[in-house]
Amino acid sequence: MTFVISDPSVVVNNEPVGIVPGTVKFTEGLGEQMMRAQSTGNGNVDQIFSQDVTTNVSMVSFELYNDIDSIELARVWKTNLNANVITVTGTDPTSGKTITRTFSKAALLSDYEVELGSESTFTVDFKSLPAV
Repeated sequence: MTFVISDPSVVVNNEPVGIVPGTVKFTEGLGEQMMRAQSTGNGNVDQIFSQDVTTNVSMVSFELYNDIDSIELARVWKTNLNANVITVTGTDPTSGKTITRTFSKAALLSDYEVELGSESTFTVDFKSLPAV
């Protein structure tokens, strides 16, 4: 039996980060591929396969509560440009198996929006080198 990862840990620049549960998501950064058909005559086709290396970029995203510490952390990450390192780790408590992904040269490219209110959160979306 396996167990769904529902409480991953997030570490940014060697500092553990408190996140809104259930909001962590990432892409591996393995990019997108394309496949086209080419005619080989007499109704036969072959395929042309290619890797779009311009899409070999990871994304890691999570939500933060809008407390002062989280708002200030996001500001630091934004001003770090692409010098952030993020590690996401999840553990299956029944087997002890762990999955870890590290995102190097991570940057907050968009201007994140902080909503203020008693039930509010805000999302930070990083782009980075492909996850390792």
